[in-house]
Amino acid sequence: CDDNIDFGCRKSSAFLLVSKRNVRDTEAQISRHNYHVGCQAVKVLVTKKCKCHGLSGSCEISTCYKKVAQFRASGDLLSIDTDRRILMPHIVGDTVPNLKDVGNLVYTEQSPNFCVPNRSLGILSPVGRQCLTTGTAESWGSCQKLCCGKRVVAVETSVVESCNCTFEYCCKVRCERCTWKIFTHHCSNLDA
Repeated sequence: CDDNIDFGCRKSSAFLLVSKRNVRDTEAQISRHNYHVGCQAVKVLVTKKCKCHGLSGSCEISTCYKKVAQFRASGDLLSIDTDRRILMPHIVGDTVPNLKDVGNLVYTEQSPNFCVPNRSLGILSPVGRQCLTTGTAESWGSCQKLCCGKRVVAVETSVVESCNCTFEYCCKVRCERCTWKIFTHHCSNLDA
């Protein structure tokens, strides 16, 4: 049985866009457009899966179906194209350009600079942010992305937890206490 993608898109539309019914409202039109771009991202990543049936593992009959990718994959696909997002800052009143031909996400305001503290927006300094040193510079949570040109420091933490547990006849579990050293990486206040 295939994953019913069109049904899923219709149901999520009813849920996500329920408060944005006014067709002339700029925000509602942009939300509706971005929702459709998101549904297209889900559809693009659909894969065909097949299972074999038969005696002793032979593939006399195969059953194939379409399967949607993990939710994270769709989000990753959309985030890769951030350079292709379309900024429409000068929308006057309810006059929204035709978005039907636009296959990219649309937004009306620039994202704030998360490297500069801004209390009114709840943006704190990058100092102290925990980050990941593995992966590429564009990876989610990467130190290069989160630290905004600041140095990265490794912080050692000792964690004590149960380990080497054994089950003893009737109903007891005995464990040792083990101490592990964990290193996390954080943005410092020094420039790189």
